[in-house]
Amino acid sequence: MGLFRAAIIFVIGNFFISLLDKHLDRVKEIPIVGPIAGEDLKKFINNNRCLAVVILLSIVEFIM
Repeated sequence: MGLFRAAIIFVIGNFFISLLDKHLDRVKEIPIVGPIAGEDLKKFINNNRCLAVVILLSIVEFIM
């Protein structure tokens, strides 16, 4: 069970990193947050990419 869970976390982490690389410019299209803080959010994610991945993985672990 532990190896399966680790594999899921690895796949989700790689998927999220690829999303950050390819679609970060689409942050401005988020309905409420995008027009207000789109550029600031984009800069924050670029500077703190590791933190964004850790936050997503901790949310996934909480759900699992």
